[in-house]
Amino acid sequence: MRRFARKLHRYAGLTLALFLVVVGLTGSALAFYEELDAWLNPDLMHVPPGRPALSASELVSRIEAWDDRIRVTNVTLPGDSGHAARAYVQPKAPALAADLDYAAELGFDQVWADPASGEVLGTRDRGACCFGRAELMPFIYRLHYTLHAPGRIGVWLLGGISLLWAFDCLIGFYLTLPRRRPFWSRWKKSWKVKTDAGGERANYDTHRASGLWLWGVLFLLAVSGVYFNLNREVFRPVVEVFSKPKPYPFETREVLAPEDWGRDLIGFDRAIDLASVEASRRGWPAGLSRVGVVPAQAYYIVYFESFEGMRSGLGPPILYVDGHDGVLIGDSVPLEGSAADVIYRLQFPIHSGQILGLPGRIIVFLAGIVTAVLSVTGVVIWVLGVRRRARQRERNGERREPAGGSLPGRRLAASGTSLVAPPGGTSGGP
Repeated sequence: MRRFARKLHRYAGLTLALFLVVVGLTGSALAFYEELDAWLNPDLMHVPPGRPALSASELVSRIEAWDDRIRVTNVTLPGDSGHAARAYVQPKAPALAADLDYAAELGFDQVWADPASGEVLGTRDRGACCFGRAELMPFIYRLHYTLHAPGRIGVWLLGGISLLWAFDCLIGFYLTLPRRRPFWSRWKKSWKVKTDAGGERANYDTHRASGLWLWGVLFLLAVSGVYFNLNREVFRPVVEVFSKPKPYPFETREVLAPEDWGRDLIGFDRAIDLASVEASRRGWPAGLSRVGVVPAQAYYIVYFESFEGMRSGLGPPILYVDGHDGVLIGDSVPLEGSAADVIYRLQFPIHSGQILGLPGRIIVFLAGIVTAVLSVTGVVIWVLGVRRRARQRERNGERREPAGGSLPGRRLAASGTSLVAPPGGTSGGP
C-alpha cells in the first residue's frame, strides 16, 4: 500500500509541479491584491479625504454621463475615506450587453471616479495584457485561475489540478506517518529539517516538513480551488448530497429580453433606502460598502459593512431587492442558512485568507510560496532518484559477468571474488 501511495504521490506531483508553481506564486501576490493595486495606481485609487460623497444614484449618473455607451452595474461607496469609487460597467446597447466580453467593445470594464464630484479618474480593461501598472494585478488574477487560456479551458484545467492537488495532499500526509513504533518520536522527525546531512537530505526534509507545517492550509486551498473552478461540475453536487442551499435570485429569476435590460428600475438610492430599512430591523451595521444591479434580471444587490468580531472576515451581509417594486427577494448572511450555504460562503474567505484578517492573508501568502517550494523540491527528489537508480543499474551491469565469458572469469565470479572496485573503495577485495 505504501509503495503504491508513493508512486501516486510521485506522478501526481510531477503532473502538478509546473501548475502549482504558477498558482502558488500568483496566489501569494493576490493575498494582498488591493494593497498592491493601490500602490501601483495611486492616481486612480486615491482622492482628497474628508469631502461629502454624492449619493449612489448621483455618482452613477455622472459616471454614465461621462460616456453614454456605458451602464454601471456595480459601484463601491467609499464615502469620505479618501478612496476612489470603483465602478464596473457594461454596454447599454442590448446587443453588446448580451456579450460577456464588454471590454472588447468599450475598451474598458472598470472605471474609477471621485465619490465627491463624480469626476472620472481613469479606466481599466481587466482582461488586458499584461505589465502596465493598471493591468498587472488583474493579469495576475486571471493567470491564477484561468492561465489566460481561451474560453473555459483554463478554468476547467485548473479545477482538475485543484482536485488532484487535494487528493495528493492526503496521500502526502499519509506518507509522512511512520511505519513503526514509537509513533510520536518517529513522526516528530518529519517536522524537522536536518541541515547537517548534505544537500539531498536537506531538500527531502524541506519537502516533507514544509508540507506538514502548512498541510491544513494547503488542503483547504486545494478544496476551495475546486469550488471556484469546478463549482457546478464537482463541488456543488458533492455538498448537496448532504445539504441543500437556499436559492439565490440569479438562479430563480427570469432573464429578460436584452431590450428590457435596465427598463423601469427603481434606482440605486431607492434600493439602498429599502434595504437599509430591512437592515436596521435586523440590527445590522448602518454603513454600506457597495451596491450593484443585475439589469438582465432586474434586481439590486446591496452590500453592508461586515459584522464585527467573528463575522468580519467572512464578507459582508447582503440583501437582494426587486428592481421594479423594491420587495426584498433574498439575502446572504455569513454563518446563516443551511450547511451548504455556510460552506459556500466560507470558500472565498478561506481561499483569500480574509477569514482570519491580516494574519490569515499572511498565512495564505506564505502558503503560496510553500506550494512553489514543494513543487520544486519534489521534482528535485525525483531527478535525484532517477540518477541514483541509473547509477545503481550501471554498477549492477558492471558487476554482472557477460554470458559466454571466459572460464577463469566464471570461476572468479563463482568464488565470490570481485573484479570491480566497490563504490569509494579499491579493487581486489572479496
